[in-house]
Amino acid sequence: SPKCPGQPMIRIEFKVTEGEQSGQRVFTQIVIADQAKYPDNFVKGRAKLKRLANACGVQAEDNFDTDELYMKELIVVVSKSTKDGKDKNDVEDYTAA
Repeated sequence: SPKCPGQPMIRIEFKVTEGEQSGQRVFTQIVIADQAKYPDNFVKGRAKLKRLANACGVQAEDNFDTDELYMKELIVVVSKSTKDGKDKNDVEDYTAA
């Protein structure tokens, strides 16, 4: 991640299953920043991961297996933006289905 170089990151792919965008995919990432080096990003990343886990019905303790999130149904809130002249989708939030 440019804001946290060298820090581990979880890349997530969501598949749209309903509506006119059905079958399309949306991507996001969560940076798991080192708490000592990037305390603000650590807090943001943990909060984002916890929101995702809660939306998937998974109890997000300090250490949990992210494999528990695989193939869970949830609602992903997506906004559209433009960067460098290209349209892109931004995952804003997650809620339980």
